[in-house]
Amino acid sequence: MNTEIALALLKAADAKAAPKDVLTDLYPFIFTASKRMSGREVSEFLEKNYNIKISQPTLARALKEPEAYTADFSKDAYEAANLVKVLLGLDSIWEVLNGTAYAHFIVDEHDYEESGRREKFETALVRQALKELEDGWLSVSKDFRDLCEPEISRLDAERQSKTNASRL
Repeated sequence: MNTEIALALLKAADAKAAPKDVLTDLYPFIFTASKRMSGREVSEFLEKNYNIKISQPTLARALKEPEAYTADFSKDAYEAANLVKVLLGLDSIWEVLNGTAYAHFIVDEHDYEESGRREKFETALVRQALKELEDGWLSVSKDFRDLCEPEISRLDAERQSKTNASRL
């Protein structure tokens, strides 16, 4: 496969993304930037530097109603954190989301080579989930993570109640 063609195609597809999709992808960073920049300044910055056109009124509406933009982000972070929690036998997703799970997951390479197929698979799943959290959850500001906490807590409570109901 020609990597150059593939990258060019992806770049062209990104250029055709609807403003709503771009806003959703950039929302955690727009939220953080809005603490120091006006919506007009953010809009001008994106257009001037990246040819991304999102109007100031659209940004203002998004910042006033963040739930629509935090829901998917929160769900992705929750799913990855819950996977790590379950596979490492932790008590809470917050151990993962607050970064303390990393200490539980130091893999001794000798032990890894000696482990069975299932353990290697679980190790790969945990590594992938931690990488997703690193690229997503841990890459955004604490203010944005705090904004997502109620939705993550709701998702966790919902899963806990389903788990408890299935045990009855």
